Amino acid sequence: MKKTILFGLALIIMLSGAWGQSNYVPPKAGDQAILFDFDNFDLDAFRGGLGYKRYLNKNTAIRGVLSFYSNKEKKTWNQYYGLTDDGYKGEDGYDKTSTFGLEVAVERHLNKGKVDPFFGAGGGFAMKRYKLETPVYALEGGTLPDATIYKNKYPYASTRISLFGLFGLEYAINSMLSFAAEYQLLFAFTSYPDEEIEYGSGEDETIENGSHRFFGITSGGGLTLLIYFNR
Repeated sequence: MKKTILFGLALIIMLSGAWGQSNYVPPKAGDQAILFDFDNFDLDAFRGGLGYKRYLNKNTAIRGVLSFYSNKEKKTWNQYYGLTDDGYKGEDGYDKTSTFGLEVAVERHLNKGKVDPFFGAGGGFAMKRYKLETPVYALEGGTLPDATIYKNKYPYASTRISLFGLFGLEYAINSMLSFAAEYQLLFAFTSYPDEEIEYGSGEDETIENGSHRFFGITSGGGLTLLIYFNR
């Protein structure tokens, strides 16, 4: 996430300096752009993405975005269990979250100039997976137990298919560089994979989460950097 933001800020500085004095040219059929999604403020969505946008005519554009995120966080054994190092020993664990998604949408622009309102609709697919390996501890001189591993722990792992409406604003710094901010209203169908627990003693457990499905309405917002490369 931090790398995506820093990369976006670096592009803004470079492109603003290089083309900040160029005349603004309104969109037309065939215009194309690379998209950098900085964030999505819906907690169930993804943290960044890379995409492509193309204008079919001066008012209508299509876009596709590939979203991705991965994070691994260490779980320190003494903090996890609220223990001190005195009289105890242990091994740290970790949890890991990874996400992948694909989104396509159609935008209808009002073509009002550098500040351009737009609305549209689209659909998406999102998959999130989660793994936790618990820290372990024992008394000094004792034997450390095996870690317990949770795979796809509910509700941190999910698969979602969504349809959404959107509206937003695109602000053109110049003909090559612009920002877009939008708000989405999503109709989502979410399912949860079965949770697997490995106790380390050879005894594994599976918890079926297939019944945990719902059709709901959520909302989210996002910020996108667009770089046009054929104007």
